Amino acid sequence: MNHPNLAVERITNLQELEKLKDDWNRLLANNATQTIELSYNWQTIFWKHFGGLELCALVVRKDDTVVAIAPLKLTSARRFGIRTKRLSFIAAEESNYQDFLVEPNTPEAVEAIASYLADHHHLWDVLDLSHVPENSPTAQTIPANLGELTVCQAPTEEKCIYLSIDRSWDEYAESSKKTRSEISYRMRRLNKMGTVDYFHCADEEQLRFYLEAFFEMHRKRWNQDGRPSQFNDERFRQFYSEISPLLFANDQLDLIVLSVEDQPVAFSYVFRLGKTQLGQLMAYDPDYSAGAPARVLMELFVREAFANSIETIDFGHYYSYKEDWADRLKSRLNVELYPRRPKPLIVYSLSNSVEFLRSRSKQITPLRQAVQFVREKHRALLARGYNRQQEDLD
Repeated sequence: MNHPNLAVERITNLQELEKLKDDWNRLLANNATQTIELSYNWQTIFWKHFGGLELCALVVRKDDTVVAIAPLKLTSARRFGIRTKRLSFIAAEESNYQDFLVEPNTPEAVEAIASYLADHHHLWDVLDLSHVPENSPTAQTIPANLGELTVCQAPTEEKCIYLSIDRSWDEYAESSKKTRSEISYRMRRLNKMGTVDYFHCADEEQLRFYLEAFFEMHRKRWNQDGRPSQFNDERFRQFYSEISPLLFANDQLDLIVLSVEDQPVAFSYVFRLGKTQLGQLMAYDPDYSAGAPARVLMELFVREAFANSIETIDFGHYYSYKEDWADRLKSRLNVELYPRRPKPLIVYSLSNSVEFLRSRSKQITPLRQAVQFVREKHRALLARGYNRQQEDLD
């Protein structure tokens, strides 16, 4: 669809993107998807530390006014032995939610971005739009406007969990007595280990000091489970070390600490945007697991949110333990589109085949288990019969 009053420009270097900082933040303030992970600082600093083949931010202007920005990048990856160029959000790997930044009065800007992507489809083999909120027009508009040119893999849906604070703490606690009782027990266990303190980093010096402790605790927690911490990668440590003071200075970040006898035992890294708080990362010291310090910290954090008139706590991607505090679900979508060219279509076909087998694995596995069970029982019966024959011979 043509929009002659809209002009789309592709920006491929960070210096040009820096000129758009004010426009970027203006669009974010009114965007359908609002999250710190879409902020100029988060996106550009992530690009600085992780990069890719090429920056590919698309800027839409109407009468010289910026009305939309698509924060995209090109990366190269080998999939099924085939090298592909993937066009994706700059910081999707480290973000709960991603989207385009669009002026509310100019929804046609998304169609203009789609038209540009169609006209320049030779630049990419896969268009990967991951972690887009289900209510965003992006997830529907882009595939709809690229339909004739591309094939679209069925969007995958990931559940996210949140708490809408629309009642008093007493009413909330009354509805989950079992959980509150269990956490109170954990609090008592921690108190037996020493004096428990809960606090927010108060200044940049304290923030930098506890960030290092947070990195080390995250590594200690996850490495021992055989699931390597992201902070084993020096790039993540550098990224968080650079972005955190900037967010903190803008009152957009909390690093919350739970300590026992002045020794940190749990951390929570939380974004703040208006009356919404979004949990990004947590870590706890497994040496104190008897007191479940992460659960205790989360409980104190939620209580504090009730006291401070916070309206929403977003816990991000779904894990069952988060249901002890959150009570509502929403979805984020992952959309992949492939141009109708030989190489992308081969990758698309292979991806669909793998996804089909994966979707059937839940049906296949119980059948295999049943067959294995029957075989083992049969062997056991044969062995028992053989042993009885030996006894008779003896």
